[in-house]
Amino acid sequence: MPTLLKVKEGELTIEDVISETYSFQNLDQMNKAFREWLNIDLKSIFFKRKRIGHQISFLEDRIQEIIQYRHGVVHRFELDRSLTKDGYIAILDAIEASIKEFLNYLEMKYQITIERM
Repeated sequence: MPTLLKVKEGELTIEDVISETYSFQNLDQMNKAFREWLNIDLKSIFFKRKRIGHQISFLEDRIQEIIQYRHGVVHRFELDRSLTKDGYIAILDAIEASIKEFLNYLEMKYQITIERM
């Protein structure tokens, strides 16, 4: 049965179709999905130098490192025992900076205001 009919009949969801078609295991694959579905280039949004923790680095690189770290934890139960409290805070800072950059992009692209908490 074709995919659209499976969605119509409730055998598949849109999320199922997306997860079968795209992988979100790295930024390149995420970028492909966002470009094709939403016309959003994540790499251009995140190709910025930002202060994250105690250093300045490209947000894109930090995101990729976080994705790989998460992949290791989820799929191989690899925990970086050398990661300090400051290291975890730097990860959270990178995630926060990424969200802010993405929201700023959406506000500019669509001329909207997104309420911040």
